[in-house]
Order: sequence, then structure tokens, then C-alpha cells
Amino acid sequence: ARGVYRGLAREPTRRAVLSHGAHTGHLLGRIAGSALTVLDFPHVDGVVEPTLTARVRIDNPVVAALARVLIAIFGHIADRKLAEGFTVTARIAEWAMAQPREFCDWLAQEPVTPGQRERVQTALGGCL
Repeated sequence: ARGVYRGLAREPTRRAVLSHGAHTGHLLGRIAGSALTVLDFPHVDGVVEPTLTARVRIDNPVVAALARVLIAIFGHIADRKLAEGFTVTARIAEWAMAQPREFCDWLAQEPVTPGQRERVQTALGGCL
């Protein structure tokens, strides 16, 4: 699979991303499409409750119809997995803020690209 994305909006409680991509497989051949994804991080009673909304276009009409059927059947699984991802992200952010030295030591040992490491350090205000 290959794709590109472009950030369209970056606000304190909202991100919007436009992505285009394609996947080539043995069963369905090349499948291309695009998505507009909006991530909202509203504060409700002092708690951040993230939501993700995606508008997806699959260029192949047969595959698009199949995807609609599968989402109706299995969409709750995707929702649950996204919620788990948000939960893990929140726990890591809490750890990074509560114990920055420990987090920075961990980050230094992780196999991430220098660019990824720098973005995390910038978000934290740097690792000392």
C-alpha cells in the first residue's frame, strides 16, 4: 500500500487530514481511494473525549459496495480498535507529562526515526 496525506487544518481541538492512496493485492487487484478525516478533541467536564470522522471514497464501485457491507457488519470492531488506540495514546501522554525523565529515557531507546523522535520531544518541550 502507498499513500500520501496532507494536513488541512490544525486547531487546538481539531485536525483535518486529506489522504490518497492505493493498495495492490492478488485477490482484488489495485484499489485506490481517498479520505477526508477529521479528529476532534473536545473537552467535556474536564475530560478530552476524542472522535474521528472519516469520509472515504473507494474508486472501484464493486469494492466500495463490499466495504459498505463489511462496515455494517464489522464496523463496531473498527470503532473499538480506534478507541483502544486513543486510550493508549492518552496513557502515554499522561506518562510523558507525569514522568518526563523516565519517558525521555524510554524514547531514546526506541527504534523510531530521528524525525519522529524530534516531533515527540518538541511536543514535550524537549527531553533534557
